[in-house]
Amino acid sequence: MELEAGVVVIPGPPTVIVQRRSPLRLNCSAFSTVGFGPTSYRWTRNRQEVTLNKRIQLAENGSLYFQHLKRRKRPSRSDEGMYECFLNNSKGVVIGRQVLVKVARIASKFTKMPADQETVVEGVARFECKIEATPPPVYIWEKDDSSLPINNRTTTLASGVLQIHDVRAEDAGTYHCSAQHRFQDIANLQETVTSMSRRHSEAGILTVTHDQAPRPPKIVYATDEVIANSKESVTLECLVDGYPKPSVRWLTQNDSQVVENLFKMRVGVSNLKFKELVVTDEGTYRCVASSPGHTDAVAEVKLKVRVPPVLTGPLVSHKVQSAQRIRLDCPVSGRPKPKIAWYRNGAPLTAHGRISITEQNVLLIESILSDSGYYQCQASNAAGSVMTTARIEVIQKDNSPGKTQNFTVTVLSATEVFAEWAGADSPVCCPVVAYTLHYRKIGGSSKEQKAIVTGTSRKLNKLDIFSEYEFYVKAYAKEGAGEESRKIRVTTMESVPSAVPTIETTSTSPTNIQVTWSELPRKLRNGIITRHQIRYKTQSSQSKIIEVTSNVTSYMITGLRSDTDYLVLVLAGTDVGYPTQDENFWTWTLHHTPGRELELPAPELEVMMVNNNTVRFLWNVGNVSETVLGYRLSIHKILEEEGVTAEVTEVNATVTSLYKSGLEPEKFYEAVLMVLGSNGKVVGLVTLLFQTHNPNMPALPPPPVDLEPHPLSSTSVSFSWRPPRTPQEIRFYTVQYSTANNSHKVTVRSDLPQIVLENLEPFTWYNLSVRSHTNILNGPYSSPVLVRTKEGVPTAPGNIQIKSLAKDKVRLSWTAPAKVNGEIVSYMILYNREPGHSDDLWTSISKNGSSTSAVIRDLSDDTYYFKLKACTRAGSGPSSPVIQVILKGCSLDCSPDNPPKNQHTGTESPLGAVPDQKLGIIIGCSVGLSSIIICIIVILLKQRHYTRLAQHQANFHQNGSVLTGQPNKPHNDDSLPMLQENIHSDSKGPGNGTLFLGNGRVIYICSNGHGNGRLRAVVAEPRRQPNGTTQVPEQTALLLEDADRQQLTFNPRNNLLSKSGSNLTSSQGLSSREPRYDSDHSVTYDPGLESVTYDPGLESISRSQTGSPSSTTDNSPHPGRACSLETDKISLNPTSNSQTLSSKQWPPGDGCTTVLTEDDNSGVFLVEDDTAVQSDVKIDNSCDMGSEDDCHSNKAGTLSSDELLFKMYNSTTSSVDYNEDTLRNVSASSSTSNLAMQPSMGLPQTYSSTNSAPRV
Repeated sequence: MELEAGVVVIPGPPTVIVQRRSPLRLNCSAFSTVGFGPTSYRWTRNRQEVTLNKRIQLAENGSLYFQHLKRRKRPSRSDEGMYECFLNNSKGVVIGRQVLVKVARIASKFTKMPADQETVVEGVARFECKIEATPPPVYIWEKDDSSLPINNRTTTLASGVLQIHDVRAEDAGTYHCSAQHRFQDIANLQETVTSMSRRHSEAGILTVTHDQAPRPPKIVYATDEVIANSKESVTLECLVDGYPKPSVRWLTQNDSQVVENLFKMRVGVSNLKFKELVVTDEGTYRCVASSPGHTDAVAEVKLKVRVPPVLTGPLVSHKVQSAQRIRLDCPVSGRPKPKIAWYRNGAPLTAHGRISITEQNVLLIESILSDSGYYQCQASNAAGSVMTTARIEVIQKDNSPGKTQNFTVTVLSATEVFAEWAGADSPVCCPVVAYTLHYRKIGGSSKEQKAIVTGTSRKLNKLDIFSEYEFYVKAYAKEGAGEESRKIRVTTMESVPSAVPTIETTSTSPTNIQVTWSELPRKLRNGIITRHQIRYKTQSSQSKIIEVTSNVTSYMITGLRSDTDYLVLVLAGTDVGYPTQDENFWTWTLHHTPGRELELPAPELEVMMVNNNTVRFLWNVGNVSETVLGYRLSIHKILEEEGVTAEVTEVNATVTSLYKSGLEPEKFYEAVLMVLGSNGKVVGLVTLLFQTHNPNMPALPPPPVDLEPHPLSSTSVSFSWRPPRTPQEIRFYTVQYSTANNSHKVTVRSDLPQIVLENLEPFTWYNLSVRSHTNILNGPYSSPVLVRTKEGVPTAPGNIQIKSLAKDKVRLSWTAPAKVNGEIVSYMILYNREPGHSDDLWTSISKNGSSTSAVIRDLSDDTYYFKLKACTRAGSGPSSPVIQVILKGCSLDCSPDNPPKNQHTGTESPLGAVPDQKLGIIIGCSVGLSSIIICIIVILLKQRHYTRLAQHQANFHQNGSVLTGQPNKPHNDDSLPMLQENIHSDSKGPGNGTLFLGNGRVIYICSNGHGNGRLRAVVAEPRRQPNGTTQVPEQTALLLEDADRQQLTFNPRNNLLSKSGSNLTSSQGLSSREPRYDSDHSVTYDPGLESVTYDPGLESISRSQTGSPSSTTDNSPHPGRACSLETDKISLNPTSNSQTLSSKQWPPGDGCTTVLTEDDNSGVFLVEDDTAVQSDVKIDNSCDMGSEDDCHSNKAGTLSSDELLFKMYNSTTSSVDYNEDTLRNVSASSSTSNLAMQPSMGLPQTYSSTNSAPRV
């Protein structure tokens, strides 16, 4: 959508040249249109704000006025520079004008002046002047201090050239030029310039001789190349000489003769002038001088025409919606090709992040609200510049999402980050459908990248190592995009360098190598370099390693063999470590130590201390017959972490001593004396270690040399060395070692020059050093050498987690072992159906050592046991603890320790529960529902038959107790079909482990371990005591109803059973209903022939007839919870063979959830006045923290998940003889059991606390 720009910019002259101390007014050339005010102006000079004062003032129309212009040598004090005017209105900022202000000046000296010349009569002459001036000067020529005679034989060019053709004798004399400015090139305000600076050159002398001999055509001078702007005037110079006078013609590059006209003409005799250049004039021209009988003289002149930039299309103002792409095309032409610069609200725009500029000069921006404003395109080349302006307005619709909140970015590794956010607010009509995560690398012109995310988190990988990135996120809905979140900058972690430094090696003696290396390029460091390793070895030996700090770039390796090939490698390391590739992966540098022909015995070398920084060397080679031509003495420090260089001195054969001063006090040095034979060969050599010290004090013993560490195993290292060459007697040694990243050092004494270090950590770098001891003095430790122990087996992987992907597929994830003890090459995943089998009978899967997860497929509907092992090159480590996994299509665990996740949260379901398989669940539940209905009908028909038989054999008391007939039957009626316990039951009703989520509380349903399908409801989690028992909460009360419908309350605080506010004790004469306190602190109440027992140890409620064991005791560790319930009464057959079921209440926190437990598998429960409790009773769960009275207030309402639970309970325990009305109620109750199993109820995941192994 196009819109009005609201501003008008009028182009002005790009350059203004002013005479010094003259006033100047710079017009801004920009103004706002009506409706876009208010308007303000400001000026900058060289991108710095112009300070206004009495001399410099700003007018209301934006013009900048100078009372007088200053020019100073220091740019900061001069008024010269690039000025920019900025107009600010209600829509943004534009650059109104860019103008270069210069002060007119002319140099004091000429850069080129007329030179003396000699020519012949009818010949040619040429003089030239050149001076630096702003603007370019006008040159005026004089002869013999008088004005140049005006004739057709003299030609003056604007470039400062004077040409004289057909020279005559009177042309001889002196010529000089003067240079000055032209008035029209200088801007002045209300002032008449009466005088201007003029510079005079020195004179050149022209000598004319008489010579009429023929001369072939000759090009005396021709321009090589001329560069000019279109519409300018330019002259191609070509001065020709010859006798007789040659003819001159100009040819184009096509060998066609230049046609002279009004715009192309001759100047002088042979110069070609273009009055007004056009592009087609560009090309190569040839000046050809011809004379009969002679070869043509030819000169080529190149003419280049520059064209200022011209806009070939407008920059269009328009309106865009947030998150849409802004596209601004700046079509422009010019020669050479113009460079494009973009500005937004007066500030330069560069391609980075969400802003890009194509090769066709198209500006592309992924828009946000803050992108609104003025955009300007400036095209510039050497011929000039042009600027155009457009306005962009970014809008956001009313129903767009809000700003994304709580945006965080966490660095995971050197190449990975994790971005997370809380989401963005959005209207109900237009929810957020996706997010875009934007990121770019800071530095350079890195293009912004983005990832589309449907959730609220994303892990990004493949980022550059140790690089800074900027992140932000935006929300998208159908109505548009929201505002971008706050921007976050993070730096990825360091890693090891990806290359090795380049090194150079030299030797100052046959026994050393000086290693020098260069720093790694920044992009290869992958972090901050903190250290270097120098490794060296021969072709047949193991590498020796020396570590130095990061500021060292050279190191001298000593104690080497002469005339030997050594391989040298330098590694750079960060805090993360060194490159992990094997050392043979890199290219080693081969160095050959100098040879020596030991024709002489080792000379004797002695060091005498003059003072603590000066020594005297004395040596003697003895009486030898070989010719000694000189000596070479090399000295360098040892035991230094910093790089050292050797100081080498050569003397002739007559010198046998040498003084060395300027040494550092109390430092150890190595001196190498070489005896030189013919051709510079080393025919004798001796090495000596010494310490600079006070001559009056003894020197410390030097450290051992040739340190040789060798790993023996994962926990031991062999370390040997050679005693130092010293006159002192070494009595023993001390070895010091520590891990490479630990400052704690361990010291061990050794009487021999070797030792075996034990009990080390596997696969660990150690720094080893050793020092010498005399009887009274302790020497310094040697420079440390590095050695790494061999690999060991790792510990077990940690943090193992198993998640279900399908009923035959699981995902395992784990973390690396706590102690790797090497390089993990693989992980072994073992699984089996039997945990007791040996490992070779388990199924094993191997995963790469870099893996931390795996998917196991093709599993069956069974119980599996999993364990993992990690493997290094040394072998496999111990296995992790065994994890038991039960795979069932609709199974849930009974333990409340770890409830499953709600499927509506979008997380993975627990093992065995596959929430997305809706069709399978519907089909399975439908089949199960049909089976239940059929089973209930069969059971009811059987029960009707057995009940009618029992009516002929038994008599019943009014309260339902047995008076005559058969003895009391156990509570498990043999006539009932046995329902086997199944913790993974589905359509057959809930078994052990089924869970429900009701009114914010978790309710666990577990079978009591019997085969009759009896259930227990757990609503509250008890408190565990240190002795393993479970304490009933103090506010818990046990409410019972006796056979007379009297409500009894048991209070665990005082272990008393009471009636309606009064305590029932033996003193009240209620012995028949008096509670009995047993030795195990259980309480038994015996109302007639029945007893109700609460056992605080088992936390269970049992009820049985006298003389028969209780069949309802539940030994589960989770307590039951019940509430009193409000019931409606219905009339049933008074002769029905049923027993009374009392309701029990056990609500922690005065809760009101009712649980019914049965004595005789009855589904409809008779009470004393021949009324019954409906099996579909309404339960109030809303008074969880109310009083007891509140718990009886619920009269009606919809079924909650708790009610479904109890209706299901009634349906699964029914065994009474029903009439037809009751049968319909029971069938309806039975149908709800399947509803309770629907996964849509949001079942929490649990882990069983009774299994020996953890269950997932």
